[in-house]
Amino acid sequence: MAAPKIILCIADAPGPAEMLAPVIPLLGKDCEVRVVAVGTAMSILEPLGAILCNDISAAQDVFEQSKPDLLVSAISSLAQGPYINNTFVQMGHTYGIPVISLQDIWGNHRWPQNKDIGSRINAVCVPDEFAASLWKDDGFTKDIFVTGNPAFDRFAVMDTLKERTRIRIQLGLNKNERVLLYAGQGTPYHIEQDKKTFAYVADAIRALNETMPVTLIARPHPRAIETDYYKKYSRDINTLDTSSFAFADNLLPIADAVIAMTSTSLVHACYLRIPGVSVLLTGQGRALLAQIGLDDFPSNIMGATAGVYDDDPAALQKILEKIFTDASFCVRMHACQEKNFPLDGGAARRIMAMIKKFL
Repeated sequence: MAAPKIILCIADAPGPAEMLAPVIPLLGKDCEVRVVAVGTAMSILEPLGAILCNDISAAQDVFEQSKPDLLVSAISSLAQGPYINNTFVQMGHTYGIPVISLQDIWGNHRWPQNKDIGSRINAVCVPDEFAASLWKDDGFTKDIFVTGNPAFDRFAVMDTLKERTRIRIQLGLNKNERVLLYAGQGTPYHIEQDKKTFAYVADAIRALNETMPVTLIARPHPRAIETDYYKKYSRDINTLDTSSFAFADNLLPIADAVIAMTSTSLVHACYLRIPGVSVLLTGQGRALLAQIGLDDFPSNIMGATAGVYDDDPAALQKILEKIFTDASFCVRMHACQEKNFPLDGGAARRIMAMIKKFL
Protein backbone atom coordinates (compact mmCIF):
# COMPACT_ATOMS: atom_id res chain seq x y z
CA MET A 1 0.00 0.00 0.00
CA ALA A 2 1.41 3.39 -1.01
CA ALA A 3 2.30 5.84 1.73
CA PRO A 4 -0.10 8.78 2.03
CA LYS A 5 0.86 11.96 0.23
CA ILE A 6 2.38 14.69 2.38
CA ILE A 7 0.85 18.16 2.20
CA LEU A 8 2.61 21.06 3.90
CA CYS A 9 0.31 23.98 4.83
CA ILE A 10 1.38 27.44 6.00
CA ALA A 11 -0.14 30.80 6.96
CA ASP A 12 1.38 33.88 8.54
CA ALA A 13 -1.55 35.92 9.89
CA PRO A 14 -5.01 35.26 11.39
CA GLY A 15 -6.96 36.14 8.21
CA PRO A 16 -5.09 33.77 5.90
CA ALA A 17 -5.02 31.15 8.66
CA GLU A 18 -8.80 31.29 8.97
CA MET A 19 -9.08 30.57 5.25
CA LEU A 20 -6.71 27.62 5.53
CA ALA A 21 -7.88 26.07 8.80
CA PRO A 22 -11.21 24.51 7.67
CA VAL A 23 -9.48 22.83 4.72
CA ILE A 24 -6.85 21.01 6.79
CA PRO A 25 -9.15 18.37 8.40
CA LEU A 26 -10.61 17.56 4.98
CA LEU A 27 -7.17 17.02 3.47
CA GLY A 28 -6.15 14.96 6.49
CA LYS A 29 -8.70 12.25 5.78
CA ASP A 30 -6.43 10.53 3.26
CA CYS A 31 -3.23 12.62 3.27
CA GLU A 32 -0.60 13.44 5.86
CA VAL A 33 -0.95 17.13 6.58
CA ARG A 34 1.77 19.13 8.30
CA VAL A 35 0.90 22.63 9.42
CA VAL A 36 3.19 25.63 9.92
CA ALA A 37 2.13 28.89 11.57
CA VAL A 38 4.03 32.15 11.46
CA GLY A 39 3.51 34.68 14.27
CA THR A 40 -0.11 35.42 15.14
CA ALA A 41 -1.41 32.71 12.78
CA MET A 42 -0.59 30.31 15.62
CA SER A 43 -3.70 31.52 17.49
CA ILE A 44 -5.80 29.93 14.72
CA LEU A 45 -3.68 26.94 13.69
CA GLU A 46 -2.40 25.63 17.03
CA PRO A 47 -5.47 23.37 17.57
CA LEU A 48 -4.59 21.73 14.24
CA GLY A 49 -1.17 20.69 15.47
CA ALA A 50 0.76 23.54 13.87
CA ILE A 51 4.40 24.17 14.61
CA LEU A 52 5.56 27.77 15.03
CA CYS A 53 8.14 28.98 12.55
CA ASN A 54 9.34 32.58 12.64
CA ASP A 55 12.77 32.14 11.13
CA ILE A 56 13.75 31.67 7.48
CA SER A 57 16.51 29.16 8.17
CA ALA A 58 14.10 27.14 10.32
CA ALA A 59 11.58 27.25 7.48
CA GLN A 60 14.13 25.74 5.13
CA ASP A 61 14.78 22.95 7.64
CA VAL A 62 11.06 22.26 8.08
CA PHE A 63 10.55 22.04 4.34
CA GLU A 64 13.46 19.68 3.75
CA GLN A 65 12.53 17.45 6.68
CA SER A 66 8.87 17.29 5.61
CA LYS A 67 9.63 16.29 2.00
CA PRO A 68 6.14 17.42 0.94
CA ASP A 69 4.39 16.25 -2.20
CA LEU A 70 2.43 19.51 -2.33
CA LEU A 71 2.53 22.93 -0.65
CA VAL A 72 -0.54 24.97 0.30
CA SER A 73 0.37 28.51 1.27
CA ALA A 74 -2.00 31.32 2.21
CA ILE A 75 -0.71 34.48 0.57
CA SER A 76 1.35 36.60 2.94
CA SER A 77 -0.45 39.40 4.75
CA LEU A 78 2.62 40.79 6.49
CA ALA A 79 3.72 44.23 5.35
CA GLN A 80 6.98 43.77 7.24
CA GLY A 81 9.05 40.58 7.20
CA PRO A 82 10.28 38.02 7.70
CA TYR A 83 8.25 36.55 4.82
CA ILE A 84 8.30 32.92 5.88
CA ASN A 85 5.37 32.06 3.61
CA ASN A 86 7.31 33.20 0.59
CA THR A 87 10.36 31.20 1.64
CA PHE A 88 8.24 28.05 1.55
CA VAL A 89 6.76 29.02 -1.82
CA GLN A 90 10.22 29.60 -3.27
CA MET A 91 11.41 26.22 -1.98
CA GLY A 92 8.37 24.46 -3.39
CA HIS A 93 9.03 26.08 -6.76
CA THR A 94 12.72 25.16 -6.58
CA TYR A 95 11.98 21.53 -5.72
CA GLY A 96 9.38 21.28 -8.47
CA ILE A 97 6.39 20.35 -6.29
CA PRO A 98 2.91 21.82 -6.90
CA VAL A 99 2.31 25.04 -4.97
CA ILE A 100 -1.27 26.17 -4.34
CA SER A 101 -1.93 29.63 -2.91
CA LEU A 102 -5.03 30.73 -1.04
CA GLN A 103 -6.01 34.40 -1.18
CA ASP A 104 -8.34 35.48 1.61
CA ILE A 105 -9.00 39.07 0.52
CA TRP A 106 -8.97 41.06 -2.70
CA GLY A 107 -5.62 42.13 -4.12
CA ASN A 108 -3.32 40.65 -1.46
CA HIS A 109 -0.99 39.41 -4.18
CA ARG A 110 -0.27 43.02 -5.16
CA TRP A 111 1.57 43.93 -1.96
CA PRO A 112 5.31 44.36 -2.64
CA GLN A 113 6.32 41.28 -0.64
CA ASN A 114 4.11 39.14 -2.89
CA LYS A 115 5.14 40.49 -6.29
CA ASP A 116 6.89 37.27 -7.33
CA ILE A 117 4.17 34.89 -6.11
CA GLY A 118 2.52 34.55 -9.52
CA SER A 119 5.62 33.08 -11.16
CA ARG A 120 6.11 30.46 -8.44
CA ILE A 121 2.69 28.93 -7.93
CA ASN A 122 0.61 26.47 -9.92
CA ALA A 123 -2.82 27.72 -8.94
CA VAL A 124 -4.63 30.18 -6.72
CA CYS A 125 -7.96 29.95 -4.88
CA VAL A 126 -9.81 33.26 -4.54
CA PRO A 127 -12.99 34.31 -2.75
CA ASP A 128 -14.96 35.66 -5.73
CA GLU A 129 -14.95 36.78 -9.35
CA PHE A 130 -13.75 40.26 -8.47
CA ALA A 131 -10.62 38.77 -6.90
CA ALA A 132 -10.15 36.55 -9.96
CA SER A 133 -10.37 39.58 -12.25
CA LEU A 134 -7.46 41.23 -10.44
CA TRP A 135 -5.23 38.21 -11.08
CA LYS A 136 -6.22 38.19 -14.74
CA ASP A 137 -5.56 41.92 -15.02
CA ASP A 138 -2.07 41.28 -13.66
CA GLY A 139 -1.30 38.71 -16.37
CA PHE A 140 -1.57 35.52 -14.31
CA THR A 141 -2.12 32.72 -16.82
CA LYS A 142 -2.21 29.67 -14.58
CA ASP A 143 -5.27 28.21 -12.84
CA ILE A 144 -7.55 30.55 -10.92
CA PHE A 145 -10.27 28.82 -8.91
CA VAL A 146 -13.17 30.84 -7.51
CA THR A 147 -13.87 28.78 -4.41
CA GLY A 148 -15.09 31.22 -1.81
CA ASN A 149 -13.32 31.65 1.50
CA PRO A 150 -13.78 28.78 3.99
CA ALA A 151 -13.44 31.27 6.84
CA PHE A 152 -16.91 32.46 5.89
CA ASP A 153 -18.52 29.01 5.75
CA ARG A 154 -19.40 29.31 9.43
CA PHE A 155 -21.69 32.23 8.70
CA ALA A 156 -23.92 29.95 6.62
CA VAL A 157 -25.16 28.24 9.79
CA MET A 158 -25.02 31.20 12.17
CA ASP A 159 -28.30 32.55 13.50
CA THR A 160 -27.29 36.20 13.63
CA LEU A 161 -30.35 37.35 15.57
CA LYS A 162 -29.90 34.61 18.18
CA GLU A 163 -26.19 35.46 18.55
CA ARG A 164 -27.04 39.15 18.79
CA THR A 165 -29.38 38.49 21.69
CA ARG A 166 -26.99 36.11 23.46
CA ILE A 167 -23.92 38.34 23.26
CA ARG A 168 -25.84 41.50 24.16
CA ILE A 169 -27.08 39.81 27.32
CA GLN A 170 -23.52 38.67 28.08
CA LEU A 171 -22.26 42.25 27.74
CA GLY A 172 -25.14 43.87 29.59
CA LEU A 173 -26.55 45.64 26.53
CA ASN A 174 -30.28 46.08 26.07
CA LYS A 175 -31.84 45.00 22.79
CA ASN A 176 -32.51 48.57 21.63
CA GLU A 177 -29.08 50.04 22.37
CA ARG A 178 -27.39 51.31 19.21
CA VAL A 179 -23.94 49.75 18.80
CA LEU A 180 -21.20 50.67 16.34
CA LEU A 181 -18.13 48.48 15.94
CA TYR A 182 -14.92 50.02 14.62
CA ALA A 183 -12.48 47.45 13.21
CA GLY A 184 -8.99 48.92 13.50
CA GLN A 185 -6.10 48.45 11.13
CA GLY A 186 -3.31 49.70 13.35
CA THR A 187 -0.67 47.27 12.14
CA PRO A 188 2.92 48.54 12.22
CA TYR A 189 2.61 49.55 8.57
CA HIS A 190 -0.78 51.26 8.75
CA ILE A 191 -0.92 52.72 12.25
CA GLU A 192 -0.87 56.39 11.23
CA GLN A 193 -3.72 55.90 8.76
CA ASP A 194 -5.71 54.08 11.43
CA LYS A 195 -5.12 56.81 14.00
CA LYS A 196 -6.38 59.55 11.71
CA THR A 197 -9.33 57.51 10.50
CA PHE A 198 -10.41 56.59 14.02
CA ALA A 199 -10.16 60.21 15.15
CA TYR A 200 -12.45 61.11 12.24
CA VAL A 201 -14.91 58.33 13.15
CA ALA A 202 -14.93 59.46 16.78
CA ASP A 203 -15.73 63.06 15.74
CA ALA A 204 -18.65 61.82 13.64
CA ILE A 205 -19.98 59.74 16.53
CA ARG A 206 -19.75 62.66 18.94
CA ALA A 207 -21.88 64.70 16.54
CA LEU A 208 -24.31 61.81 16.12
CA ASN A 209 -24.66 61.46 19.88
CA GLU A 210 -26.34 64.86 20.07
CA THR A 211 -29.50 63.35 18.58
CA MET A 212 -29.11 59.57 18.85
CA PRO A 213 -26.78 58.15 21.49
CA VAL A 214 -24.69 55.13 20.49
CA THR A 215 -22.24 52.76 22.13
CA LEU A 216 -18.88 52.34 20.43
CA ILE A 217 -16.74 49.21 20.36
CA ALA A 218 -13.21 49.85 19.09
CA ARG A 219 -11.39 46.66 18.19
CA PRO A 220 -7.65 46.82 17.43
CA HIS A 221 -6.19 44.79 14.60
CA PRO A 222 -4.80 41.41 15.80
CA ARG A 223 -1.29 42.62 14.88
CA ALA A 224 -1.68 46.06 16.44
CA ILE A 225 1.35 47.27 18.38
CA GLU A 226 -0.30 50.39 19.82
CA THR A 227 -3.88 50.73 21.02
CA ASP A 228 -3.96 53.59 23.55
CA TYR A 229 -5.19 56.06 20.97
CA TYR A 230 -8.61 54.37 20.79
CA LYS A 231 -9.29 55.43 24.37
CA LYS A 232 -7.69 58.84 23.84
CA TYR A 233 -9.70 59.75 20.73
CA SER A 234 -13.03 58.36 21.98
CA ARG A 235 -13.31 60.72 24.95
CA ASP A 236 -16.91 61.66 25.80
CA ILE A 237 -18.20 58.63 23.86
CA ASN A 238 -19.88 55.68 25.56
CA THR A 239 -17.51 52.80 24.85
CA LEU A 240 -17.67 49.12 25.68
CA ASP A 241 -14.72 46.99 26.79
CA THR A 242 -14.79 43.73 24.83
CA SER A 243 -11.23 42.59 25.50
CA SER A 244 -12.59 39.27 26.82
CA PHE A 245 -13.49 38.39 23.21
CA ALA A 246 -10.47 37.08 21.34
CA PHE A 247 -11.64 38.10 17.87
CA ALA A 248 -13.72 40.96 16.53
CA ASP A 249 -15.83 38.70 14.32
CA ASN A 250 -17.21 37.00 17.44
CA LEU A 251 -18.75 40.35 18.33
CA LEU A 252 -20.12 41.33 14.95
CA PRO A 253 -23.70 40.09 15.50
CA ILE A 254 -24.31 42.71 18.19
CA ALA A 255 -23.35 45.61 15.90
CA ASP A 256 -25.89 47.79 14.15
CA ALA A 257 -23.08 48.85 11.81
CA VAL A 258 -19.43 47.96 11.27
CA ILE A 259 -17.01 50.78 10.44
CA ALA A 260 -13.47 50.39 9.10
CA MET A 261 -11.15 51.42 6.32
CA THR A 262 -10.67 48.18 4.35
CA SER A 263 -10.94 45.54 7.06
CA THR A 264 -11.97 41.92 6.61
CA SER A 265 -14.56 42.73 9.29
CA LEU A 266 -16.46 44.63 6.59
CA VAL A 267 -16.55 41.43 4.55
CA HIS A 268 -17.80 39.54 7.60
CA ALA A 269 -20.52 42.17 8.02
CA CYS A 270 -21.64 41.53 4.44
CA TYR A 271 -22.00 37.81 5.10
CA LEU A 272 -23.92 38.49 8.30
CA ARG A 273 -26.12 41.05 6.48
CA ILE A 274 -25.06 43.85 8.82
CA PRO A 275 -24.62 47.39 7.45
CA GLY A 276 -20.98 48.25 6.84
CA VAL A 277 -19.23 51.58 6.28
CA SER A 278 -15.82 51.84 4.61
CA VAL A 279 -14.12 55.14 5.52
CA LEU A 280 -11.65 56.05 2.79
CA LEU A 281 -10.18 59.45 3.51
CA THR A 282 -7.64 61.25 1.36
CA GLY A 283 -4.17 60.06 2.31
CA GLN A 284 -5.58 57.40 4.66
CA GLY A 285 -7.85 54.57 3.45
CA ARG A 286 -7.58 55.74 -0.14
CA ALA A 287 -3.80 55.66 0.08
CA LEU A 288 -3.90 52.07 1.37
CA LEU A 289 -6.02 50.95 -1.57
CA ALA A 290 -3.82 52.80 -4.04
CA GLN A 291 -0.90 50.62 -2.96
CA ILE A 292 -2.66 47.62 -4.47
CA GLY A 293 -4.09 49.45 -7.46
CA LEU A 294 -7.68 49.87 -6.27
CA ASP A 295 -9.72 53.06 -6.39
CA ASP A 296 -12.36 51.85 -3.95
CA PHE A 297 -13.05 49.00 -1.56
CA PRO A 298 -14.76 46.24 -3.60
CA SER A 299 -17.79 45.86 -1.35
CA ASN A 300 -18.48 49.59 -1.81
CA ILE A 301 -18.38 49.09 -5.58
CA MET A 302 -20.90 46.27 -5.18
CA GLY A 303 -23.21 48.39 -3.02
CA ALA A 304 -22.82 45.89 -0.17
CA THR A 305 -21.21 48.50 2.09
CA ALA A 306 -21.35 52.28 2.06
CA GLY A 307 -18.23 54.23 1.18
CA VAL A 308 -17.38 57.53 2.87
CA TYR A 309 -14.79 59.66 1.05
CA ASP A 310 -15.42 63.19 2.31
CA ASP A 311 -12.91 64.41 4.89
CA ASP A 312 -15.71 66.21 6.76
CA PRO A 313 -16.97 63.94 9.61
CA ALA A 314 -20.50 65.11 8.82
CA ALA A 315 -20.41 62.78 5.80
CA LEU A 316 -20.04 59.74 8.05
CA GLN A 317 -22.59 61.11 10.49
CA LYS A 318 -25.18 61.30 7.69
CA ILE A 319 -24.53 57.70 6.62
CA LEU A 320 -24.92 56.47 10.21
CA GLU A 321 -28.15 58.42 10.57
CA LYS A 322 -29.44 56.71 7.41
CA ILE A 323 -28.55 53.29 8.82
CA PHE A 324 -30.57 54.02 11.97
CA THR A 325 -33.53 55.82 10.40
CA ASP A 326 -33.87 54.93 6.69
CA ALA A 327 -35.14 51.37 6.30
CA SER A 328 -34.98 51.52 2.50
CA PHE A 329 -31.28 52.37 2.62
CA CYS A 330 -30.55 49.24 4.67
CA VAL A 331 -32.81 47.09 2.49
CA ARG A 332 -30.86 48.06 -0.63
CA MET A 333 -27.55 47.32 1.07
CA HIS A 334 -28.89 43.98 2.32
CA ALA A 335 -29.94 43.00 -1.20
CA CYS A 336 -26.47 43.76 -2.55
CA GLN A 337 -24.93 41.71 0.25
CA GLU A 338 -27.10 38.72 -0.61
CA LYS A 339 -26.25 39.03 -4.31
CA ASN A 340 -22.49 39.46 -3.98
CA PHE A 341 -21.77 37.49 -0.80
CA PRO A 342 -23.75 34.25 -1.13
CA LEU A 343 -23.37 31.55 1.50
CA ASP A 344 -23.55 27.83 0.82
CA GLY A 345 -21.02 26.58 3.37
CA GLY A 346 -19.07 24.69 0.70
CA ALA A 347 -15.86 26.69 0.21
CA ALA A 348 -13.63 24.35 2.21
CA ARG A 349 -14.81 21.33 0.24
CA ARG A 350 -14.20 23.11 -3.06
CA ILE A 351 -10.63 24.00 -2.10
CA MET A 352 -9.97 20.47 -0.85
CA ALA A 353 -11.19 18.96 -4.14
CA MET A 354 -9.09 21.39 -6.19
CA ILE A 355 -5.91 20.72 -4.18
CA LYS A 356 -6.23 16.98 -4.62
CA LYS A 357 -6.23 17.42 -8.40
CA PHE A 358 -2.60 18.44 -8.13
CA LEU A 359 -1.44 15.42 -6.10
